[in-house]
Amino acid sequence: MRSVVASLSFAAVLGLAVSALAGPRPLPPLTLSDASGAPVEVASLSQPSPWVLLVVDADKHLTTAVLPRFQKKDGDWAGKLVVVAAGSPAAFDRMVAQNAKLAGVRWTRDTSGRLLEQLRLSGTPVLLGLGPDNVIAWQVAAVPDTPDKAQALVVEWISKAAPEGAP
Repeated sequence: MRSVVASLSFAAVLGLAVSALAGPRPLPPLTLSDASGAPVEVASLSQPSPWVLLVVDADKHLTTAVLPRFQKKDGDWAGKLVVVAAGSPAAFDRMVAQNAKLAGVRWTRDTSGRLLEQLRLSGTPVLLGLGPDNVIAWQVAAVPDTPDKAQALVVEWISKAAPEGAP
């Protein structure tokens, strides 16, 4: 609970549209593929510490336009920032190619056509903060408008220590 309050407070300082959840909710089963088209199991997205899911629609430029905000000057995301995109395979491939400088980002595409419904979202882009148990702890309905703010929100969450006994 303390981590959710801290994250929500941090987001409020940034002036974001934060949606307080009715309570943490598990990441639902999703039907995903990776950038090569291979199936991706939701369980394989799990991290031993907090991670962030960025939900976009590859067919809508206004939602994919947020991606360059996550290009780090130093280092990479080490798989802790996962982009999941709705949209066509061709648009997904274009989006991944156009954002090749996003080092360490994991790229996935929804193949069910039901991504927003499954995640209980009304639109994109959305940032979802997840714990190592794949529980969605918070969501931000508007990506911060500058790279510094966007990256700070993600870094603040993923920098939290792994829970005692995590693999």
